[in-house]
Amino acid sequence: MSSDTVIDGVMPSRVAQPLNLADLANVMRAAATAGDAVGVSGGGTKINQGAVPTALDVLVSTASMNRIVEHAAGDLVVTAQAGVPLAELQDHVAGSRQWLALDPPEVGATVGGVVSAAASGPRRLLYGTPRDLLIGVTVVLADGTIAKSGGKVVKSVAGYELGKLFTG
Repeated sequence: MSSDTVIDGVMPSRVAQPLNLADLANVMRAAATAGDAVGVSGGGTKINQGAVPTALDVLVSTASMNRIVEHAAGDLVVTAQAGVPLAELQDHVAGSRQWLALDPPEVGATVGGVVSAAASGPRRLLYGTPRDLLIGVTVVLADGTIAKSGGKVVKSVAGYELGKLFTG
């Protein structure tokens, strides 16, 4: 196992690399059923931040969940999996003369890492943080349940904004 699979010196018993949302849900469901302690890693840029785990049975790597699902340039909306490197996503939208107003300080940061850690740089002062820019999110909960919040349009409706809860 490489250094990006170790969290604060704690080595996982196994590493899971799901390819898509269904695979991830299955991994999380199996871990929940077994009572396994789970950690998550993307680009590994913030792997040693947060509470030090006492045990780590499964490390979920989002490295294989690296697909840009959709880019609706006319609507200024892009949908990407958690493991997509932010630099790659920036290059993709640049082809439509667009850019994401995100500038995390870490080279190699992934979309999932930027959202989960609310990573931002100086652009946040003008454009906001990932929490402000996120309009929809699909997550897999600890029990393997897939939950969706928001959508593809910038329209505020009554109700909870779960995307904001999952950011940072």
